[in-house]
Amino acid sequence: MKFTVTGSSRENGGRMSLELEAESRAAAERKATAAGMLVQRVQQHGTEEASVSERRAHYRSGSGGKLLLLLIVVIATVGAWYYFTHIAHR
Repeated sequence: MKFTVTGSSRENGGRMSLELEAESRAAAERKATAAGMLVQRVQQHGTEEASVSERRAHYRSGSGGKLLLLLIVVIATVGAWYYFTHIAHR
């Protein structure tokens, strides 16, 4: 399997990214460590796009729009009530 390993160089602390062929995530991490990398993340090829689209779908499917609309309607109703009961009668 192909893995992308990201981290930083032990020598200078710069960012590194390696694409490795390995049997497992642990094996990919060992290979990157042997190459002089401080490993921060190991990701199998093909899984990044799926996880990104899952996260985007999660944000789109929330009920935040309905809640915001309800909040605006409640504020407008309270404002109209206050106007007609306190300000319009003066």
